[in-house]
Amino acid sequence: MQGDFEEESEGLTGRGVVAIVGCSLALGLLGCMGLGALGNSFWAFDLFNHFYLQYAVLGVLGALVGLALRTRVAVILFLIAAVLASLQLRPFFVAPEQSTHTNTAELRVLALNVLTANNDPEAAINWILSEDADVLVLQETSESWMKRLDLPLRDYERLETDTLRDDNFGISVYVKAKLEVGDVAVLLDPADLPWIDVELRKDGRSLHLFATHTLPPVSGRATRLRDEHLAAIVERAQNTEGPVAVAGDLNASIWSKTLAGILKTKTLRSAGQGHGLQGTWPSVLWFTGMIPIDHVLVSPDVFVTDFHVGDHAGSDHRGVVADLKY
Repeated sequence: MQGDFEEESEGLTGRGVVAIVGCSLALGLLGCMGLGALGNSFWAFDLFNHFYLQYAVLGVLGALVGLALRTRVAVILFLIAAVLASLQLRPFFVAPEQSTHTNTAELRVLALNVLTANNDPEAAINWILSEDADVLVLQETSESWMKRLDLPLRDYERLETDTLRDDNFGISVYVKAKLEVGDVAVLLDPADLPWIDVELRKDGRSLHLFATHTLPPVSGRATRLRDEHLAAIVERAQNTEGPVAVAGDLNASIWSKTLAGILKTKTLRSAGQGHGLQGTWPSVLWFTGMIPIDHVLVSPDVFVTDFHVGDHAGSDHRGVVADLKY
């Protein structure tokens, strides 16, 4: 009887070997997603949750190759992987339910991790200026970055928050003159990294913007500190009256167990939802599909009219821009 694992007296045929290899690869793909599902049990497993675009593409490609080689079991397994991964991509292509009340104030928010060691600052500056945003959230800003930015960004006011650092966790907020700035609070996360809560007023309406940059999940401790940072942001959003937006490098995709759990509470939602999957990191690997770890999150009373990712700006991150009404 012939099939995917056809044998002869001498052993497996070439087709049988191909079938085994194909099935092994497909099971490996499913295994990666399975490990991601266990992300709450061990920090490293959660890293597998960042790659659903890649899983979907590999599933489709594997199924096509399997069809060409007539390895039926491998085709089925690859298709299962592609379907499961595609279901995780769905939020980016389905418009969310948004506030229906009249929102009169419009605000364009830009967030960019400029990269402390950026060798092409002009690219970053040119992109920032081209977007003409109302407020800028720039991460990894140092004293040397300020010397580069203050003159080109002379149409903006940099808030005096004393949060410049040389260790990749400096953060700065710039606002256009037409915006009225209310209370500004500088907070520290459990790792003593600064984040900022600034009240912005426009057209008689206020919005609290949280500017932040979390630790990357490179160890169990770093992951715990990142998660505590995100939990503190959610708690502050819940205790803030009126519209809230969060902008910055969260070092987590919406599939990360922690961020996915936050979004399920509906305290905040991704501004990118319904605007297509747009990755931000690492920018040099754009051809493989970048991971969406830079975000603008908004409270339910904020309407998102547009969201997009920027061009290469000399950094390992692409910036994000969200047009908000509140």
